[in-house]
Amino acid sequence: MLDALSIERNIGINKVRDYWTSLGIDHFLYESENLICVRELRVPKDKRGCGIGTLAMQYLIEYADSVGKRAVLSPSKDFGASSLPRLQKFYRRFGFVANKGKHKDYEISDTMYREPILTPNESHSMPRRQKIR
Repeated sequence: MLDALSIERNIGINKVRDYWTSLGIDHFLYESENLICVRELRVPKDKRGCGIGTLAMQYLIEYADSVGKRAVLSPSKDFGASSLPRLQKFYRRFGFVANKGKHKDYEISDTMYREPILTPNESHSMPRRQKIR
């Protein structure tokens, strides 16, 4: 299934939406000039614990890195999560940090964000690949 994570240059957020839908994930996300905003990501109860959320996040961050955009979200139990700390820990695995303290960014209202990761000599149109743990 990791082969599905191969992202072509500049695929657009619609490709991410299509992939998430193919995984059976209810979602709402959008892209602005500098941000990719995740407003909802809901893995069906019968598919939780199978790595689907991990696949979805890897696909999203690979795209965000390929276009050099920050990803933002606000974890919430509103969409079926049983533990907010566990959900925050899940997002931290993908490089998200809490938007507070020394990491506080007053330009965004989301509670977590992730800066794009670019390797030296990498353009914004070149995707990175990360392994599932």
